[in-house]
Amino acid sequence: MMCCQKCPLHPVRGNAAERCSHPACDQLDPAEHNCKKIPVWRCFLDVYTVNMLYRNDINAIRPAPEVFRKALHNRDRAMLLALFQAAGQQLRIKFWQHLEKFESRSIWLLNPIFAAAGLQPIESFASIGQRRNEYLNALSACHYAGHKPQAICQTV
Repeated sequence: MMCCQKCPLHPVRGNAAERCSHPACDQLDPAEHNCKKIPVWRCFLDVYTVNMLYRNDINAIRPAPEVFRKALHNRDRAMLLALFQAAGQQLRIKFWQHLEKFESRSIWLLNPIFAAAGLQPIESFASIGQRRNEYLNALSACHYAGHKPQAICQTV
């Protein structure tokens, strides 16, 4: 996870149009340090990423994999679904590959997308079997994909 001092939304050092009003890290030197104040739950960058990803904003695309891993770690289903909703095709495939390789037991968090596509809920990648492509296609065909997410992740 990213230290606030390196965040593109930092109020002083950031380079994005929007800025975080409450960075957690108060280190004066942005050089490498063992930051103990990295936000574990949603921070302004997470919400910004979800809200701007559909616009292909570079400040949303760069941190998207990290925001995705953070949401997985926290089992934040709303954030994960919003990320899949806002992400473009390539990024959704990267998210899927990360799930498949490192978090195979967390695929159940995406069951709402699968259910909307008429597929059975799954517990892990082991239960997908030969239907893997159907589930991957459900993510690709998600009619919300690449659009502004609904209000599930509007607040920090």
